[in-house]
This record gives sequence, structure tokens and C-alpha cells, in this order.
Amino acid sequence: MAASHIQAVTADPAGSANTLVISMAAVGTGSGLIAVVAVQADTTIVSIVDNAAGSPNAGKYVDLGKLSGSSYFTWGIYGLNIVGNPTSLTVTWNAAGDYRHGVLYEGAGLALSAGLDGFSSLFTAASGPGTDAMTSGAITTTEDGDYAVAAFVRTGGGTIASAGTGWGTFDLTTGFSSEHQIQAAAGSLAGTATITGSAIDGHAWLIALKPTAAAGAGKPYAIYAQQ
Repeated sequence: MAASHIQAVTADPAGSANTLVISMAAVGTGSGLIAVVAVQADTTIVSIVDNAAGSPNAGKYVDLGKLSGSSYFTWGIYGLNIVGNPTSLTVTWNAAGDYRHGVLYEGAGLALSAGLDGFSSLFTAASGPGTDAMTSGAITTTEDGDYAVAAFVRTGGGTIASAGTGWGTFDLTTGFSSEHQIQAAAGSLAGTATITGSAIDGHAWLIALKPTAAAGAGKPYAIYAQQ
């Protein structure tokens, strides 16, 4: 089964708090989720949970670490084989902060386990302006057909104007600017965005998940009869 894009949603609440709730349409059984979240406080994520009844996805969400720069902090998150059709994801930090943002993507046809094919994050200071001037840094994927998401947030300077080369158009532009693609062939991949006006400071993330076939499903096999 080939990977496919299902939905992209954003959260950009006002005020200070230690949680960020991202609401979404009911997630399909077996889908994978990718999220990037931000807050203007040097905190630590203490929990990532969805609202599926009975907590069937406890322990499935992975925090890929914290990126800091310009007194701003961002995290990449993914979860595989999500079940129970949740309609929200809640990230909780150990302290409250302002300027909370988040984007969340759902992909179908993804590996149910061991599905991360790479990620990269980069704080850029005084980059651009220009085409692809903002970047997450490159990764080298290993499987054809990865579901990849890149997200960018400006902390100062110019304007994040449009998606990078090969990424089509931005899906979301509130809080984060974000984009996705199904990478046809494995190889080098970077999340990029075009900057206009002046040079920019900001955070960029790229997360790539493997398609189902990469985990063994749907691959050909042979049966031999012993004489």
C-alpha cells in the first residue's frame, strides 16, 4: 500500500499555558501522525497523549528532541499505528509559556512499527532572502515513497513566503508554515522554504516516515515445495 496524505491541521491558541491541544478529524485506524510544536519557554515535554478511549496509543508518540534559538523552542513528534480514532493530540510541558503553536499531519499506508526514516531540525540565523533559503538540513532516506513533512516558524526578520522546491505549496501558514510530500525515490531530502524581504531567523523541521511496504507488508515472496 502506498503512503498517502490524509489531513493537516494547526493550533495557535492565545495566552500562556503548559499544554497545547491540536484538534483533528478522526484519525484512521493504523495511520501515522507527525507533529511539530513550539512555545516561547525553555521547557520539557512531560506527556504526549491523544483522546482515544481507553488510551490504546499510550507510549506510541515519540519526542524527537528540542530545538532552541531566538528564545523560542520547538519539538518534532511522531506516532505510528494509531488506533481508536482519536480527534485531538495534547502536548504537556513542565512549565507554561506564551506563543504556543502546533501543526499535525496524518498519513495513511505507513509502516506500523520501526517506521521513522529520518528527521532533521535546524535553527537558522540571518538566512536569505531567496529560494530555499530556509532549510531543515538534509537527511538521506532509505525507502521509496516516504511520507515527509516539513515545518517552519519565523522568530525574526523576513517573511516565509512559499514552499521550497519540490514541495508544492504550503498546507498551513498559521503559527508554522508547513508542507508535505510523498518522496518518490529514496535519497537526499531537505525541508526548504523561500524567504522574501530581509534575512530571517527561524526554526525548521523535517520528519519522514516509511510506507507500509518498507516494513515488509506487500512485498513479494516465494513458496517452495520439497520433493
